[in-house]
Amino acid sequence: MRFAYMTVFFIQFIMTMELGSVYPIAPYLAELFGIEASKIILINIGFAVFGLVAPIFGMMADRIGSRKVITGSLGVLAFGMGVTAFSQSALQFFIGRAIIGAGFFSLSGLLVGYMGDLVPYEKRGRALGFIRFAFAIGILLAPIYASSLVGHIGIKGLYLQYMAGTLVALALSLRLPKPAHHELSGKLSWQEIKAIPQAPAAKIFLLFQFVLAIPAVFVYGYLSIYLNELSVSQSHIGWIYLVSGSGTAVGVLLSMWRADRWGKMNFGRMAFSVMAVSIFFVTKVPVAGTAILLFLFAFGYDGGWPVFQALASEVMVERRATFMTVMYLTVSVSNIAMYAIAPWIYGKFGFLGIGWISSISALICVGLLFVIQRKYAEKF
Repeated sequence: MRFAYMTVFFIQFIMTMELGSVYPIAPYLAELFGIEASKIILINIGFAVFGLVAPIFGMMADRIGSRKVITGSLGVLAFGMGVTAFSQSALQFFIGRAIIGAGFFSLSGLLVGYMGDLVPYEKRGRALGFIRFAFAIGILLAPIYASSLVGHIGIKGLYLQYMAGTLVALALSLRLPKPAHHELSGKLSWQEIKAIPQAPAAKIFLLFQFVLAIPAVFVYGYLSIYLNELSVSQSHIGWIYLVSGSGTAVGVLLSMWRADRWGKMNFGRMAFSVMAVSIFFVTKVPVAGTAILLFLFAFGYDGGWPVFQALASEVMVERRATFMTVMYLTVSVSNIAMYAIAPWIYGKFGFLGIGWISSISALICVGLLFVIQRKYAEKF
């Protein structure tokens, strides 16, 4: 069990290091590829589009076993890292990150499903919090790491490092233990995907996931651009992302420590409420205050995320891997929609509009937790 924990932890860490590197270096990418800063976010839309294939990996996992599909997804991720490393244009970078997106979104669901099969529900909040802590460390380190190195070793050097780490994770995945549950066999069927919304609580969780994915695109996608407009240097932008990443780490640690004891619903409502209030005031304070509020935003966002994942992992126990990858398909759909409208929102309202949208999204999540508890108390 310990090997499984550490392997999944490392896989999540490598995935997050790549994810956490892109947004902070947005000004660098805009200059490198000659793209207007407010529209550089569109270069990542392929990352989200290819996330639409995640349910295919989930169905395969429920049919042939999570371990094999996790290894295959890591191969896709490593290939995408290599393509991105050797990109010479915005289009090539777009294609590389699109391939990365296929691996990232599938793995995000598969890892939750795999851990759900290994760990009972009563302890799952802590287990998924531990995996989310890998995300927290990646988010903490990636901004300052990428901001510091990209000027010296370029995109090629940065992504070759990530590819090497992904290949190590792939080798480790070959030794993952087999979950105790019975893995089904048979042909893949899209009817399973169509039937998912009919499961109790599925529609609410899919809506929840769509809304919860919104703030990440807006806040982290435009934070570096907003700070750059305030004449904050690239290195200092990395440090502000580091402060935000510290909030992620603290939120996840508290979730691991207390979510199962306080109650997943109570902890989630507290976390998302902190997130809603903090992001609302970001544009109303100086840069130092912005860093503090971003700490609180990340604390709420990433502290509440593993609680939500633990709840979601119980919606379809018999098809856990499939459902969790469909959840990440919803993340992908949400990201595509937000990437499409984000340049207009930022151009029209600036970061003030970003704060409003993110705050409202967080409050909707709080409301949905009340709905879930009232309608499905016996299940969760």
